[in-house]
Amino acid sequence: MSARPVSCPDADGYGEAVEWARSSAAALGRDAASYVNFTGETNEDIVRASYSTATYARLVAVKNTYDPTNLFDLNQNIQPTTRH
Repeated sequence: MSARPVSCPDADGYGEAVEWARSSAAALGRDAASYVNFTGETNEDIVRASYSTATYARLVAVKNTYDPTNLFDLNQNIQPTTRH
């Protein structure tokens, strides 16, 4: 997923603009490069797809070490595999 600015002249066109942006992202597929902070969504699958497998595994290891209770869980959160 990549960042695509979407604008519309008034609220009436907003739904169509959002649908266009989402369908564009879907057409690119899961292998398209993305910057996790531009995804705008907090879905765990989207966050996971924003990183390579090795990078995501390293981030989970960091999360397990420094935030195992998932205190910092806002935005595009990496879920820990351990909970204390």
